[in-house]
Amino acid sequence: MPVSRQRITKQNKQIAKKLITFTISLILILLFRNWGPISASINFIQSTFSTIGTTFYTIYEVNTASPESLAGQLQICESDRNALASDKAYVTILESRIAELEELLNYKQSVDANLVLAHVLAKNIKEDAKILINQGERAGINIGMPVIAENGHIIGTISKTTQNTSTAQLLSSPESKITAMLQSDEATIGIVEGKEGFYLELGFIPQEKIITEGTLILTSGLQDDIPAGLIIGIIREIIKNETALFQTANIEPLIDVNTISRVLIETSPSI
Repeated sequence: MPVSRQRITKQNKQIAKKLITFTISLILILLFRNWGPISASINFIQSTFSTIGTTFYTIYEVNTASPESLAGQLQICESDRNALASDKAYVTILESRIAELEELLNYKQSVDANLVLAHVLAKNIKEDAKILINQGERAGINIGMPVIAENGHIIGTISKTTQNTSTAQLLSSPESKITAMLQSDEATIGIVEGKEGFYLELGFIPQEKIITEGTLILTSGLQDDIPAGLIIGIIREIIKNETALFQTANIEPLIDVNTISRVLIETSPSI
């Protein structure tokens, strides 16, 4: 047999071996493609080639696209980014409202009283110190009833009603007056009044009464429609004048009315 023919036959055998090996390997991969190591290898290869392909396609697009096209794509990306930021802000608001409702529900379940849930429709905090809610006389709401935020914080009292809405006068209003007591004392010690600025003022405290900063101030229940034990705020500053009949204290409310979206109105006192 000629030498050239022998070489061709040898090469054909080598090619045949390689084809057989490749075919067997392919069959084994197909049979065991769901097996962990094989599956991971296939996924890695697919992911690598997909990433490479995407990268080259992006480079190709950037190099061949017109400035107008790139500007349009940039605008779309910015719009998507703004939409995501808006969605995140909306989710944050929803989470805050859910937490607020949970606190109101917990308080409602903890007291034996008739409580009406209301949505805040409008606020005029700086000028008139009032809010408008979506419940009124049809829900049993009357003037003088307490308006309660989460965890039993009183933020004001009803000052005006219609059939379907009510106006609440906030504690920060100069017209607001609530009888108060210390958390550790059931006796009325003074009257909390609204004033300009962030603090409320607890006045008419007897000079001999010992009070300290950081003490929690609650409603005393001396007024007909307002039960005892609602949280007004905490003493931040004591103002004492030895020549005056009474001492006063600045009270910090523990609830920011600006963040409130729902409230409870107590239509009957706790038992």
